[in-house]
This record gives sequence, structure tokens and C-alpha cells, in this order.
Amino acid sequence: MALVDMRDMLNHAYEHGYAVAAFDVVNVDVLAAVLNAAESCRAPVLLMVGGADEADCDLEILMPAVEIAARRSPVPVAIQCGAVASLEDMHRAIALGCNGVAVQCVRGSFPEVVNRMREVVGWARDCGVPVEGGWLCADEGAASAAERVEESSWPTPAEAAALVQRSGLDVFSLDDPCCGARTRIDFPRLKLINAAVNTPLVLYGAASLSEDQIRRVIFKGVAKIGVNVSINHMAKAVLARLSSNAGVSFTRALQDEVSAEAERHMRLYGSAGRAAEVLSRCKHWAIVQQVWLCTDQSLSEQEFSSLVRECQQTAGCSPGVRGVFAGRTLTGQDKYRYCVVVRLSHPQVLNDEHQAQGAMSMLRRLFNERYLAVGVQAFETVA
Repeated sequence: MALVDMRDMLNHAYEHGYAVAAFDVVNVDVLAAVLNAAESCRAPVLLMVGGADEADCDLEILMPAVEIAARRSPVPVAIQCGAVASLEDMHRAIALGCNGVAVQCVRGSFPEVVNRMREVVGWARDCGVPVEGGWLCADEGAASAAERVEESSWPTPAEAAALVQRSGLDVFSLDDPCCGARTRIDFPRLKLINAAVNTPLVLYGAASLSEDQIRRVIFKGVAKIGVNVSINHMAKAVLARLSSNAGVSFTRALQDEVSAEAERHMRLYGSAGRAAEVLSRCKHWAIVQQVWLCTDQSLSEQEFSSLVRECQQTAGCSPGVRGVFAGRTLTGQDKYRYCVVVRLSHPQVLNDEHQAQGAMSMLRRLFNERYLAVGVQAFETVA
């Protein structure tokens, strides 16, 4: 089980002077290629889903494969939803299995940004999920997105420190996940921002940076670098090579191409060979389940179905609740004929203040008053 806490992973990189490569995963071929590269060079890896690439994939279909692959991987893996634009997006991402979220960077006033980040961080913390965010303060009238990235889009060190302190962000992003390529870096400002926030920094627009620039930004506090593998470009190159060798599988050749590119980034960022020490320092990501056994012997099948629907409506959309499921004994003669299983994203959900006063508390009262349920708590283990 190698799905680990993203906060621990990035803190380890920040403290030990390397960066974790974060890859946009749009399909299972990219997923397999990236994990093969991570296993080959024994590197921790961050899988990013949704965000700018959500139009190219169906998260409801993709996320089960991503989560199962992450849990089975022998190297540490975290799953982050990129460019979350609303609380609804965040709740959906966590319910689908993400254990980290990146809030879309905005160019509003400083108080507006602080309030927005604080709201998201508050709800995510109640679910045990770390949050990445930032503030792009470039002029809205800049000629293009590239110009906004190239020029002074970064906040001052004082602004960055105030945003992190007031909002509670776990990771500070210097760029928006959807930003264009960057060719220049304001190294003096980067050094001051790092000293001010004392928090892992994230850079996305690094595709056009030289290897020396990459090493310098890592030395100055960048602990996560976003990598957008150009599948279309690689697919054209693979097709050109295979035109004279029809016996080779295109899918396999493309995976090998993506895997080689992913491994190149991992080695460049210094994460290769770090898997064992990261695993020893990171908490494994556990899903907790509450199993509520119904002791009411007179409860009919129709009444139980109605109960399950009520539970799903009450808690199904609550932050941190991944699903509400029904269970029945095979014989129908046992002491506990029915049960309801509430699957939660993290043990923290059981203890947070919001949930204690919200849907979970209502659900407990419903059971205690009407069905005298016995609750059993169990941490889910995945083989």
C-alpha cells in the first residue's frame, strides 16, 4: 500500500533539496508509463487528475484505476486534483479518491484571495486533505498569458507569507497549473519567497527551463514541478518510427516513450532513488469505514431500502464522505440482518468540527433513535 500523504511527501522533498515530479494523467496508458518510470528509478511520484485536462478524460472512470494502481505501487504515490475552482469540485475530487487538491490561482484582490483560500483549506483540512494554492498578481491588462507568466506575476515575499499564514495553505504555488511555458526565473525573488513562507513551493511552467535553471529553482525551495507530457507530440514521433515496423505495438511503444520521458524528469529533479526513505517518512493514506449494524429485528426490506436512501441523501454529498452502501445477511436469520457502511476519505473526518455538527451527527441520531444501531469502525486495507 504505497498511497501516501501528499503533505509528508512534499515536505520530505523540501527538507532534503529535491523535487517531486507531478504528471497530468489523462488515461491508463499515461498512468502505467509514469508508474513504470517511478518504479524503475525508485522515485516518489505525484499523479495529477482533472483540472485543465478534465475535458479529455472521465474522472469517474479514470479515478478507480488511478487509486488502485497507486495503492499497489511499491513506490510512494500521491493523487492530486489540479486547478480546483470551487468547493463542489473539491468535494467531488476527494469523494473520487484524491488525497490532495490544488486551488486554481486567481488574480483578485489580496483579501478576496485569502478568504477564498481559507474557505477551501478549512473544508479540506476537515477531510484530512492538504491544499496547494497561490496568488498571481500580474496585471489583468497584460498582452498575453505568456507575458503574465514571464513578468512579475509572483507576489512579494511579504504577500506570499501573509497568504500562507492567513489561509493555512500546505503548499504554495508560484504558477497556475494552466500557465504557459516559462523561460525566465526571478531567482532573487524566489529566494526571498522561500525564506518568507518556509513551505514547499510549486512550479508548473518549467518545460522551457534549462537543466541548470531547474537545479537552481529546486535549491531555492521548489519541491514539486508539474510535468505535462505531450502525448500528441510523442504519438506522432512513435507513429513515424513504427511506419517501417508494423509488428511493434503502438500502445507499448507509446508507453515506453512516455516512461522514458517521465524517468528523465525524475532523475533531473533528484527524486530518483528516494522511494525507500520517503516511504519511511510518510503516513500511508488510510480510508476509514463506519459499519452500522441494525438491531431492529422487525425492520422490513422496504423500510431498510428507504433508510439507505435517506442516509445517502443526508451524508452522500457531505465533505469527506466517499459513499454510503447497504449490506444484508445471506440467510436473513442473523441477529443483525442489515447494515449501512459509510466510507470516509480519512480518519480526520470522524473528528472534525464541521462534520460533528452536520450530516454525520444527523445520521448517528437517525440510527440511535429509530434503529438502535451498533457502530463498528474499521480502517480499510487494500491488498
